[in-house]
Amino acid sequence: MNILEEVNKLFLDHPDGEQAKGFLDLYHNFAHLLDDIVDGDIGDMEGRAVGKTLYLAQSLYTHPFYTKYMYILYPTIRLVHNTYFDTVQMENSNEEWKKLYVSVLKHCGDEVFLAIIEILGGYDKRMQLGVSIREHTWKKQHELN
Repeated sequence: MNILEEVNKLFLDHPDGEQAKGFLDLYHNFAHLLDDIVDGDIGDMEGRAVGKTLYLAQSLYTHPFYTKYMYILYPTIRLVHNTYFDTVQMENSNEEWKKLYVSVLKHCGDEVFLAIIEILGGYDKRMQLGVSIREHTWKKQHELN
C-alpha cells in the first residue's frame, strides 16, 4: 500500500476522517494561495486573491475539525506560519547554508498533515507514516514523482 492509500484508509476508518480530509484540503488551498501572494505569483490588482485568502482563513478557523481539535491544531499551524515567514526572509540569502536550510523548511506544512494523522491514528501511526509523508512531499515539490 502506498502512502496516499494508507492515509486515505486512515481517513475512512476514523469517525472524524471525512472532516479531517476537508480541513486538510482547505488548509492546503489556503497555504498555497498565501504563498502565491507572498511570492508575487498572482497579479491581484482587484484584491481577489487577498479576499479569497481571508475567506479561506475564516473557513479554516471555523471548520468543525479545527474547532474540535484546536488545542492540537492551533499551536501546530502557528509554528508552521512562523516558520514559513522565516523561509521568506531567508530564501534569497547569499549564504549557502540559508538556501539549503530553506529547501527543507519550505515543507513545514507537513507538520499540519502529521498532526492530523496523529489525531486520527495516534502517535504510533504518526511515527509509522512520518518519513513517508516527508518523502512524498519532497518528491512532489521537486517533481520527482
